[in-house]
Amino acid sequence: MNFTDEKTKLDIWGEVKEDLVIFIHGGYWQGDRKSCVAPAISLVENGIAFASIGYNMGSEKFPLSELIREVIAAIQYLLDRYPHIKNITLGGHSAGAQLAYKSASIMRCPRIKRLALLAGVYQLEELVTCEIGKVIGLTFEEAKKNSCQACELRGLELSVQLLIGKKESPRLLEQNRQLISRLENEDGITTYYEEFPDLNHYSLINGLRYPSSPQTQRLLSFLGKLP
Repeated sequence: MNFTDEKTKLDIWGEVKEDLVIFIHGGYWQGDRKSCVAPAISLVENGIAFASIGYNMGSEKFPLSELIREVIAAIQYLLDRYPHIKNITLGGHSAGAQLAYKSASIMRCPRIKRLALLAGVYQLEELVTCEIGKVIGLTFEEAKKNSCQACELRGLELSVQLLIGKKESPRLLEQNRQLISRLENEDGITTYYEEFPDLNHYSLINGLRYPSSPQTQRLLSFLGKLP
């Protein structure tokens, strides 16, 4: 994996000591690792290092399975670079939440203790015929293979937090509610879920730049930095 290419570089904020959040931006076909750094300030101030990882934009050349492979390679690079870190959280926003979830389910790494997932899209079949699916060359086979199922985390010891705004698309809200409901029935999975009445798809992630915002407070609590 080439981490010198601008699309697939990694950025790290803070000193990597005991806690590391590895975060994946959304978009599939747009955005980059610099678009998801809102959580970095509050996390670093609380002693948590923050790494944002990039990936190639989805296309026929880079199908979704390849993006997942790139994300896994970046996560593994960080695990190898910081072997002393045992308290690792994978996070992501929108499409990045799906990439984080699938990466955790494939890697099954005991050093990954938590998933912090923001406004994630987890069932992908509906994207195939819409504009996003066409732009990234998503096929029904790729969509089915890479959708997120609760049973994929079976056997892992994980804490999973899903945060979403109520001013979100109804279908995305439904997907998040369904996934958390099914995860609650999986042994070894501890779940945390919250819907924020006044937040939408973008204000949810952008508001993480403010230490006092409710979503920042929930994230810090999930990471063990607040009572």
